Amino acid sequence: MSFAFDIDYPVGPAASAATSTSPLDKPGPEPGQQRSRQQPGSACDECRRRKLRCNRATPQCLACANSGTKCVVRSTCPPRGPRKGYLRELQKQIEHLQTQVNEQNREEGSKTSQAAADTTLSSSTSSTASISGSATSASSRQAPGIDNEDLIHIRGPSAGQFGEMQPWAGSVVGSLDMSLPLSSLNFEIDGLGSGGGGGGSGDSSNNNSMAVFSSPFDQQAAITPTHQTLGLEIFLTPIICADLDQLYFDRVHPFAPILQKFRYLSWARQPDKSKQRTCLQYAMWTLAASLSSQFQLLRLHLYAEARQRLDAFETDNQNTLTYCVEQVQAWILLAIYELTSNTCNYQRGMVSAGRAFRLAQLMRLNELDGPNSIAAATMCQGQGDWIDMESMRRTFWVVYTVDRFTSALDGLPLTFNERQIYTRLPAPESHFMSGRATNMCFLSEVVNGTGGGEFCVSEMSDSMHTTLPFTESIIIATICGRTLEQKQDPFQQFPDQDHQALRALLTHRINTLSVRMSSTSEHPDAMLLFVALTAYMVVFMLSDGTDTMPLCAELVDAVQQVGVLTATLGQLNHFQTHPFTPIPLLLGARFCMANKHSQDSACIHLETRLAAALEGLAHVNGLAQNFPRLLQGLSPV
Repeated sequence: MSFAFDIDYPVGPAASAATSTSPLDKPGPEPGQQRSRQQPGSACDECRRRKLRCNRATPQCLACANSGTKCVVRSTCPPRGPRKGYLRELQKQIEHLQTQVNEQNREEGSKTSQAAADTTLSSSTSSTASISGSATSASSRQAPGIDNEDLIHIRGPSAGQFGEMQPWAGSVVGSLDMSLPLSSLNFEIDGLGSGGGGGGSGDSSNNNSMAVFSSPFDQQAAITPTHQTLGLEIFLTPIICADLDQLYFDRVHPFAPILQKFRYLSWARQPDKSKQRTCLQYAMWTLAASLSSQFQLLRLHLYAEARQRLDAFETDNQNTLTYCVEQVQAWILLAIYELTSNTCNYQRGMVSAGRAFRLAQLMRLNELDGPNSIAAATMCQGQGDWIDMESMRRTFWVVYTVDRFTSALDGLPLTFNERQIYTRLPAPESHFMSGRATNMCFLSEVVNGTGGGEFCVSEMSDSMHTTLPFTESIIIATICGRTLEQKQDPFQQFPDQDHQALRALLTHRINTLSVRMSSTSEHPDAMLLFVALTAYMVVFMLSDGTDTMPLCAELVDAVQQVGVLTATLGQLNHFQTHPFTPIPLLLGARFCMANKHSQDSACIHLETRLAAALEGLAHVNGLAQNFPRLLQGLSPV
């Protein structure tokens, strides 16, 4: 088999000239001699410019012949790289310029320090003269026996008493560690700079020492931020914001389901959102960051920003009489953070919770479904939808439960009157997320056993059980509130009947919770676990704990069940537990301490388990961290 190829060779004088004397036509190397890759001669300028392989043909190479350009070959080319000694000369010039800059800075620093010293000396001299004059005038009126030499003349510091203040070098500014918190970038030390004033003890040795920080959460730090030079927005990148949003709906929404996720995401990324929504967003991120290990440093700045924005918003709108639900939501989320954080003050959290309580009352959130509801009239006029109405209902119920649980811990009076609540219970989670309108029943109908709505808690199907834990927490909080009212009201008409009614209602709810807990034993639900612990806490509250006889069968069973639930608590991630979980644990520990005299050893074992559970939560929850003080009946710090 044969193959034939037709090859078109260039025709013309240029091509013939290029091919006649091409170096390729030269004979190859001798046998045994390696052929060089570099062709003899220099490449033309056109091939160098176009980065082509030049065939070195004369008088015109093949590339120049094909393109019709003039082929120019340089006989001498400048050497590559810098000339000899150029880098050394450049380095000497840089050193010389650096020396001049240092000398100039030194001269300016000495002039500045000298001017400051002269100013100090002149001011001290004038003050000395005035003091001396007053002392001289006083000496003329002094009692006999006192000489003028005994008078003490106060003299100012001399110019050479203080060393020269060296200006900051550029290397110091450039070596700032950006991994530190924002508040450490710009700071001043208390006790220095203003004569050591500011409430110190007056000891000069303390004023000249810098505090040593053991952790970034130290609240006794001597370094206070002057102003924030780097904005928080630098660190809140879109990825971090999305991560904080997802963290909120994963860990905060189960116990505070006040926001519809898709409705929130629709306005969260808007640059022109209202100030109320911005405050709410920072409060959400603050609480979400506290329930994660990767945002522990960022949460301090998020909290400071949320507080500052909320305070500024209320200051700017103090003359207006309008309120919004985002304001209530922001305050209650921030209050939960302050109550359970190990870096905030518990009393401050109670004050913030009180703000949320009063705002909810001013907005009439406890009367959303009443006959004279302003919100219902607004919806009838087409200015709102069911999702907004449901969000307001859920906001009220979160505020309501916080009021009940915190009052149980401290024995404080309740804020909301149960008889004045005309707001329906929250709808199932699936309905809330999809926007399907549902007419739920009232709290009084559930507690009293009468059904009035389209769905009641006992009539929900299995597909609607997503909101049952939150609804159960509302019912248990109501029973807890009634128990507190009985203990705080010594003038009851039928105390025994009310006590028995509460016991029957509580027993029914505990049986319902036991069925739910047994169905989720392999994968415990944090919300259900908290509600069950709170239910047994109410059992302890109903018993006065003053009897010297052994515990009754009901209390013994409650002690055993709390021990089982406490062991189940160890299966959960600490960040996934309800933030108020230490409250039933603390009240259970108080009950065990009050009943140590009983012959049953179950209380002693339960107290040990509860103390261990509280110690496990201490590093993520401020309530658990203060459990020794709370067990003694002291106020938490």
